Amino acid sequence: MGKLVRDRIPDIIELNEGRKAKTSFIGDNKILKAAFKKLTEESAEAKKAGLVTNFRYSDERKKAVAEELGDCLDAIDLICFHLEIPAETVQQARRDKNNFKGGFSRRISLDE
Repeated sequence: MGKLVRDRIPDIIELNEGRKAKTSFIGDNKILKAAFKKLTEESAEAKKAGLVTNFRYSDERKKAVAEELGDCLDAIDLICFHLEIPAETVQQARRDKNNFKGGFSRRISLDE
């Protein structure tokens, strides 16, 4: 199995590179694995785009981080769709966890 790509990527490859991309359909038995893998990849890309050593974030850098985080959200939406988890359920779980354990606003590092 190759990697999960956005629906129009094969068309964009053909348009830009003049070649037909080799593709296959990801079946129900493999889509979750592909979606979680995509989430991991996109999370790594967001991290790479967002970590800078001088703490100066240009508009271009912010846009790159936003795009990668958007990709993460799309992967999460795909996972939720296939697991039949409504978006509101995820948001409620987030709120519940914030109420019980707190958020990250205090920027605490656990140094054990």
